Amino acid sequence: MVPDAPYCAGCGKFVRPAPQGRKSREYEEVSDYSRLLALLLCVFLGYLGAHRFYVGKVWTGALWLLTGGILGLGYVSDIVSIIMGRFRDCEGLRLVYWSDLSSG
Repeated sequence: MVPDAPYCAGCGKFVRPAPQGRKSREYEEVSDYSRLLALLLCVFLGYLGAHRFYVGKVWTGALWLLTGGILGLGYVSDIVSIIMGRFRDCEGLRLVYWSDLSSG
């Protein structure tokens, strides 16, 4: 796709240009980690930081492990952010897909 073109060169679909200085959400890079697995780990082992270790956030995973999910507040906050699709992996990419991409 040409950066400033109003239509996709591949499919011909109209594409709304992204505001200056921001990426278009349609073309935003997303994480390969499973959102469902992160949510299940958070619900059942979130106070131990298992979901944070899973996405590569080792230091905050250790913090959650030592503080019981920051006394439960960080644990609940992470559940909400995963459900809302705002939780990010260690590279800053959002967890979007509910299934594992490598499975097909």
